[in-house]
Amino acid sequence: MFDHVLIVGNNRPFVVALLMVDEVAISEYASNNGFINGEEAVDSEKFNKEINGLISRINKKLNHWERIRGFHLVTETLTIEAGELTPSMKLARKRVQKRFEEEIEHMYKGYV
Repeated sequence: MFDHVLIVGNNRPFVVALLMVDEVAISEYASNNGFINGEEAVDSEKFNKEINGLISRINKKLNHWERIRGFHLVTETLTIEAGELTPSMKLARKRVQKRFEEEIEHMYKGYV
């Protein structure tokens, strides 16, 4: 379902995740679940409930300080040319965090 996942939590009050949606997998999900396209599927309540369920199952296996408390679905394709992926197709963590800085900060918004 996802190409990459970036976990953010260092020097933060809790852990959040950027989930980079796999275009092919989401298109397949969309056609199997009656959506017009992948974008409609990603925006749907059904898809978000499934992702919340997945994260809940993952969190059950983690210590409380490791648990993911928020996520953001990234539908933009990351590229080597933009410096977001290394030549071996790994995430360039700092570059991706910088690109999605606003989305990350939004997940921490309201924390006291």
